[in-house]
Amino acid sequence: GMGARAEGKESVALGGSAIVRSNSGTAVGAYSTVNTGAGVDGLALGAYSRAGSQGWSGAMAVGGNSDAVLDGTALGYYAKAQAQSSVAIGRSSVSTESNTVSFGSSTIKRRLVNLQDARVSAGSTDAVTGNQLFATNEEIKKIKTSADGAMARLNAAKIVVGQGAAASGANSAAIGLNSKATGNSAVSAGNASSAAGAYATAV
Repeated sequence: GMGARAEGKESVALGGSAIVRSNSGTAVGAYSTVNTGAGVDGLALGAYSRAGSQGWSGAMAVGGNSDAVLDGTALGYYAKAQAQSSVAIGRSSVSTESNTVSFGSSTIKRRLVNLQDARVSAGSTDAVTGNQLFATNEEIKKIKTSADGAMARLNAAKIVVGQGAAASGANSAAIGLNSKATGNSAVSAGNASSAAGAYATAV
């Protein structure tokens, strides 16, 4: 294309004003640019795409106006990989942290779908799916239901010690021969003692 310049060894520049300033670099598209300096193997594919930073190898920018610095990878229209070894996938996606993959930006959110369930084990680095989280939540619900039942039974427990003793109130205790605790949370201690009111104590 008019104004195209391939300035490095084994480099390719195709398109009007496409420029490659590195060895083994490839720029395809009007005003596409690869500039890795001493680095190699940069790829810019798409009009106004840009790939590379001085001294870094392997940057890839694919899509119109995409931009990949250092050794990042940008895939998509206006996608931008702005950190070392980062990947930006999708239109206008931006990756700003090293060694991360971004599928959107601060304003664009996307979901990953059709994923296989992860291997859930010690040392696994798989991504867990919504299906697995749902199953985990269901197990937690079962445990909570069981715990709530045990707590209810504990709260309704009655203590009876002694011949003829009787505790009929919730959380009541009757201790002693023929002692009676009929009120909720009542305590009757002593032979023939009786606690009939709620929270009453007879000794």
